[in-house]
Amino acid sequence: MPEEVTLVGYADDVAAVILGRTLESAQIKLERVMRRVGEWMSDHGLTLALQKTEVVIITRKRIQTLLPVRVDSTELQTSEAVRYLGVMVDTKLKFGVHIRRAADKAAKMTTALSRLMANTRGPRASRRRVLMSVVHSILLYGVEVWADSLSIAYHRKRLAAVQRRCALRVACAYRTVSHEAVMVVAGAIPIHLLAKERKEVYQKKGQPGTRATKKEESREETLGRWQEEWDAAQKGQWTKRLIPRLGPWLGRSQGEVDFFLTQLLTGHGAFRAYLHKMGRARSPMCLHCSDAQDDACHTFFVCERWAGWRRAVEDELGRLQPETLVLKMIESDRNWKRVASFARAVLTEKRMELASQGPASHEGTSSSEED
Repeated sequence: MPEEVTLVGYADDVAAVILGRTLESAQIKLERVMRRVGEWMSDHGLTLALQKTEVVIITRKRIQTLLPVRVDSTELQTSEAVRYLGVMVDTKLKFGVHIRRAADKAAKMTTALSRLMANTRGPRASRRRVLMSVVHSILLYGVEVWADSLSIAYHRKRLAAVQRRCALRVACAYRTVSHEAVMVVAGAIPIHLLAKERKEVYQKKGQPGTRATKKEESREETLGRWQEEWDAAQKGQWTKRLIPRLGPWLGRSQGEVDFFLTQLLTGHGAFRAYLHKMGRARSPMCLHCSDAQDDACHTFFVCERWAGWRRAVEDELGRLQPETLVLKMIESDRNWKRVASFARAVLTEKRMELASQGPASHEGTSSSEED
């Protein structure tokens, strides 16, 4: 092969990496490579289909990269990106084309899976997370190569938008829940942190220690970064009040969220303060306490309308407070189910009360959030 030419092959996928200071010198080397490859294939009874050969010019220079390249009598048109081993390699090695295609493919998969994951029906949260892993595998394919591209906000947001849709289904959450909060409730590590983690695990190859140990170390670092982002988050303040530390929440051995429990954890749901903000309630005030806004905190920890049910739970678990509720829940499966049952009972009754206040266009929750 000519100097500064490297052949890279895997199975029947072969790429020729050609270095050249000018397009002319690169084209001369390309012709020699194609001639050499063609001769080898001919000697082995094979034929090289030049018309199916793809060429991409990789350069940092601001030059035209979409132009015709002639090899023997065949003219090849260069592309903005070529697919090699499932990864789209573009002219600037920014991997924007790959990220866009991965996001589009994962979005279609998310839409298909969403039909199986209605908020009030369908599989429980643990099984929904398995379905979410399918989306993650699409989004993160080959990420060891292109993880650094997520330093560009546009690319990061594109993948995050798809992951958010999936997380909403895992958590059975209203679409208005913030990205930061729904990731925590669903227990889904943000996609940019997963990308960084996988790259770090790959880079640790050859270092002392087992693969399992390296993955565990990287996961601890990832959770530390996530905690820092959660601490700095401006959105999802109610969720942060309930779940300030990610470690206990993510490391719990029991307990799954559902449509009703997620409303308690996010504050988005059958609460007049929330519905008023969304234009679906005449007033944000509680129907039973005229001097208080009807939000999640008031409903579950203050409102006298639900005092009897609240006291029944407190007789078993002790006094309920926002700062300690989740810690009590994760202590045991029994505690978790007791709080989940409380949330379901209260919110089911509240939905009936809200619906009785008037037409759905003015008062009540949206049935579309259940689908």
